[in-house]
Amino acid sequence: MKIKHIFICTLLSLVTTSLAGSCDDDKDDVTIVRDYSEQDNVDVPHKALPDFAYGADPSWVTAMEAADWKFYDTDGQATDCFELLSNTVGVNACRLRVWVNPSNGWCNTNDVVKKAQRAQSAGQNIMIDFHYSDEWADPSKQKKPSIWDDCQSLDEMTDLLYKYTKKVLTALKTNGVDVSWVQIGNETQNGMLETNSDGAATSVSGWMGPDYCKLHNAGAKACKEVYPECLIVVHFQNGQNEAKNINSLEKLKAGGAEYDVFGVSLYPDFTKDTWYEDYIDACMHTLSTVKTTYGKDVMICEVGCTDITTENARIALNDVVYRCQHEVDAKGVFFWEPECYNSWEGYKMGGFLSNGRPSDALIGAFGGRATSRLHD
Repeated sequence: MKIKHIFICTLLSLVTTSLAGSCDDDKDDVTIVRDYSEQDNVDVPHKALPDFAYGADPSWVTAMEAADWKFYDTDGQATDCFELLSNTVGVNACRLRVWVNPSNGWCNTNDVVKKAQRAQSAGQNIMIDFHYSDEWADPSKQKKPSIWDDCQSLDEMTDLLYKYTKKVLTALKTNGVDVSWVQIGNETQNGMLETNSDGAATSVSGWMGPDYCKLHNAGAKACKEVYPECLIVVHFQNGQNEAKNINSLEKLKAGGAEYDVFGVSLYPDFTKDTWYEDYIDACMHTLSTVKTTYGKDVMICEVGCTDITTENARIALNDVVYRCQHEVDAKGVFFWEPECYNSWEGYKMGGFLSNGRPSDALIGAFGGRATSRLHD
């Protein structure tokens, strides 16, 4: 019996390790309670949605920590990033991107589960942002994950997307994470899964239209099966471009795409003299039009500003948050990678200062709850 016991323990350990996956320099495996593919009714308490999501997408945080970058509160005390975002900045919601098989491991299922656990422990609601790629999916590229390159038909692609979505969400639920929102694709105004992983043309079309809607609805179906109360988010780029957003939403409507929330990205260009009118005013008009025309909830899934210390950045963040709440009745604003500083990975639109502390502009808009307008 002792030999049998040792064999079973060893087998379970091997299965757990293979399911958890790995990240470079990542020594803490996720504790797998069950196989990702099991659809047991795992008891995960549902967290009520906040009245307004003061959100952040800190998906780079584990890579930064592995590189020994630190985060500090306003007194200069080193602090866990998720606790810092909650307690100092005022964040109550966390958005996390997930890639299928990234070359360095970051943002794979294992990494996302651990970050989601930390964010939830810090009191934040969770949004999962599926890129359906091994890397960035954005307006310039929507590459299939490499393991899907051999897919020969739209039906096969739809099935793969459904199963993958369900597998990732089941991993989160199995490990005690509640999910409030799920993005089916990232900045998909032009479509998704448009090319093979090397960028070569594919016979399986993910361009905006009926094919896109079929793929989208497969992901939405998987989400509702795992998290019946989660909200499905469609996320487009360039929130200031109302005409293009409406054009794509009309195609979603024609194709029968099912979603609960329309979200946009917004990155004001301060080099333009009319940046406020061209970005802030225009985005608010887009969101208002979508609410009125389609009866959908709206939010900003990504916002960021160059040089967070400038007056323009302070005005932009404050007014985006304030106007989303009080003028548009949006459901939230998520700052993209606020924890970045000193041009981490070349990114210069983070919300932290060069000393690793959150900026006054970030705290003022999110922690201060943007109580007054700064722009007339």
